Amino acid sequence: MVTTPLPVPVKAAPAKAVAEPESFADFWDAYEKKDGRRDAVIAYRAALKKPGVDSDLLIQSASEYVEWAKVEGKYPEYIKGAAKWLRGEHWNDERSARERAKPRTKLDGFADVDAELAADEEGHSQIRSIGGAR
Repeated sequence: MVTTPLPVPVKAAPAKAVAEPESFADFWDAYEKKDGRRDAVIAYRAALKKPGVDSDLLIQSASEYVEWAKVEGKYPEYIKGAAKWLRGEHWNDERSARERAKPRTKLDGFADVDAELAADEEGHSQIRSIGGAR
């Protein structure tokens, strides 16, 4: 009887490790959207090679982008992935952040009426003191 050896399972080759620049961890912390780290490292290294770009610019701009997205109501659903943000050179974007207006409630309306009544009382009390008691 001839026995054939059992097939030896072949392990998949590990993905090629990508060396991270020293400052990448600070960028990754600032960006907050934590997906696609390997692609982000590659894009980060490429961005650092562009003229006028350094790690401080990327980290600061990433932080500002995340804050802008929060103010605009785009965070976290509509924020770009870090690699896409880097490849698109979005550190050059100009954003005018607006102050996020919170929705008004009935309570806000009551507070407005209360403030108007208080102002009216203030005005009437000054009239009484000027004109004397009636």
